[in-house]
Order: sequence, then structure tokens, then C-alpha cells
Amino acid sequence: SPWAIQVLGFLEVLFGSLFMLEVVLKVVGMRCSFFLSAWNWFDAILVLFWLLDLALSNMPLDTNLLKLVRLARLLRLIKLARTVQGFDSLVVMTTALQGSMSALLWVAILLLFLQMMFALLLFQMLAMFMEDSSIDRSVRLEVFKYFGTFSRAMLTMFELTLGNWVPVARLLQEHVHGLFVVFSILHKVTFGFACIGVVNGVFMQETFKVAQMDDVIMMRDAERKKETHKKKMFDFFRYADSSGDGLITEDEWNEVLQNEKARNWFAGQGLGVFDSAKLFRMIDSSGDGEISADELAAGVSSLQGPARTVDLTVLKKEVQTSFADLSERLAQLELRHPATKPRQQQKQVQVADLSETLAPRQHQKQVQFADLSERLAPQQQQKQAGPLPPQLGFQAQLPGAIID
Repeated sequence: SPWAIQVLGFLEVLFGSLFMLEVVLKVVGMRCSFFLSAWNWFDAILVLFWLLDLALSNMPLDTNLLKLVRLARLLRLIKLARTVQGFDSLVVMTTALQGSMSALLWVAILLLFLQMMFALLLFQMLAMFMEDSSIDRSVRLEVFKYFGTFSRAMLTMFELTLGNWVPVARLLQEHVHGLFVVFSILHKVTFGFACIGVVNGVFMQETFKVAQMDDVIMMRDAERKKETHKKKMFDFFRYADSSGDGLITEDEWNEVLQNEKARNWFAGQGLGVFDSAKLFRMIDSSGDGEISADELAAGVSSLQGPARTVDLTVLKKEVQTSFADLSERLAQLELRHPATKPRQQQKQVQVADLSETLAPRQHQKQVQFADLSERLAPQQQQKQAGPLPPQLGFQAQLPGAIID
């Protein structure tokens, strides 16, 4: 109807003006960096086509092609899909196609080369058959339709590999030679199954590789796992909070984990429960003897799975920092209070001082003992020789009197 045409024309001008305004604002804001993005060039070209279509609309020229080119702006939805969380599968497919272009190029070259060899071979083999006038003309025309020229033979080989291979195989077997059934089956098994399977595997590998390396997909996957874990922990919290006060006490915790199903559920989350009391204390980050829902989610998340390299590295750094801090404090304490050295070191010093003090006395006693031994030596000799004369008895008894 006329009013519908007018409305659509008005909307075309409106959206075209908005797109042109967007490009102008980008050029003003981004300046030279505007021309570094392929998407910006894409938008500028589309706006230029719209202006050309608008300028040539009053001329006797067919501008339908320009209008068709402007539909390419829908490709901008691919870029928008990367910002919408529900389009993860579309992002994976488009990104995988973009990342597998090199593999696609080499696959196309390999298939083209192999199919070219088989096309030339069959074209040469069937040329004499198609030129034989003794054969029914309708049969020769049917064979010519598939293998009459090089281009026809190439298309037929790709049909044998990727499409409906049965009609071509039946034609060669029924009208040319029965041994062509061997060729058809071997070609389908080797190229139709094996080679194409390998190609599909390569593209699958590229898809998974892109999905693992793409930053947007990785962030969304991590966020999805986090939300799933939080939901599961909140469900368990509501189950374990029998009192309904919004906190799990140690008694409630131990009572729930006495159930074997609860232990298996935690094992399924990557956290084996061997001692419920110790696990409760590790999850209770506040140390108040009660666990909140946020503490449960954060605590289980930090304890899930085996020890990771980052956990060991953090523990090593903390131990090194604590040891350095302790050494520094001990050094400061020794400088401020020298008497606070270890007791064993003090005792060793006291023993050394006592030994130095007693050494002169011990030496003096040894000298006195040596002098006394020299004085007693003559008396011992007289006792061994017999009794002394009377006049010498008094003198001989002097040393004994002195000793007494």
C-alpha cells in the first residue's frame, strides 16, 4: 500500500542518517585511529553506498544492487554477539571459522590436487568409451554428462567424495565396466570416510583450541562455573541450616556430614571430607564458630581439587616472609636486650668463665701437691731402709711432725 511504502522510506532515511551520524562521530572522536579498524571501514563503505543509493534514486538507474549490499551491515550482529552472553555457541563457531582459515586453505589445496588427478584419470579412461559409435548414444550422453569434460569430471569427483555417489557408481558399473565398483567403493572408503573424517577432526580440534584461547569465552565460562558453584553451595547451606537462623554451627555441620550421601556430594564437588571438624574450622574464615553462606561458597571454592601450583607458591612466599620477619625481630631483640640470648649459650659462657676462674687455683694445688711429694720422698726411702740411729731419730721425725 502507498502508506506502507512511505513509512518504509521514512525509516530507511532515519536509520541511514543515524548510521552516518555514528560514522561521523567516530571519525571526530577517534581521528586517525578510526582507519585502523576493519569494522570502521566496513561501516563507512555501507554509509557511502546508502548515500549513492539516495542520490541515484531519482535517476533512471537500477539501484537494487546497492540496496542488497547494504544488507551486509547485518554482519555487525556477529560483533554484537560477543557482548551478549546467550550467544556463546555462535561466538565459538564464528571465531573457530576465523581461526581455522589456514587449515581450510591447506585442506582445499589437498582435496583439489587429489580430485584433479582422479578427474584427469577418469576423463582419459572414458574418452574412448564416449567416442565409440557402437555403444548406445543415450548411454554415451549419460557418461558425457558426468565425465565429458575436465570441469564435468572435477564436479563428479567432488560429488563422489562429498555428495550422492551412488548414481555415478551405478552408471560406471552398469554401462562401462563391472570393475568400476571396486574403484567406487575404495574411493568412498578412503576419501569419503577417512580423509573427510580427518578433515572434520582437524576442524574440531581448531574449534576447541579457539574456545580455550578466546578471552571472551574463557571469562564467560569462568563466570558460569562460579555461578553454578555458588548456587550449589547455597542449596547445601539451606539444607544444613536446620535452625533457619542463616548460619551453620559446628553441631549442625557435623550432624549433616555424618550422612554418607553428603560426604559423597562434597567428593563430587572436588572436596573429600575426612574430618568434618577440621574442615569446619578451615571454612570458618571469621573464626566465630559459625559459617555463613558466603563463607561456605568461598571456603569450599578455595579447598576444591588437589593442591595447585599457585597455592604452593603462595604458601612458600608466606613461609619465606614469616621467616624473614621472625629473623629480623630476633635480631632487633638481641640488639636491644643482649641478656635475652638463649639459655644454652648463657650457660656455655658461664662455664667458660668459671673454668677460667678455677684454672689458677687448680694449678696452685698441683704445685703444692708436687712439693709435698718431694718432701715425703726421703721418709719413704728411710722406711724402706730400716730404723734410723738414735741421734737422727728426732731429725727424721721432723717432717712427720710438720705434717701433723
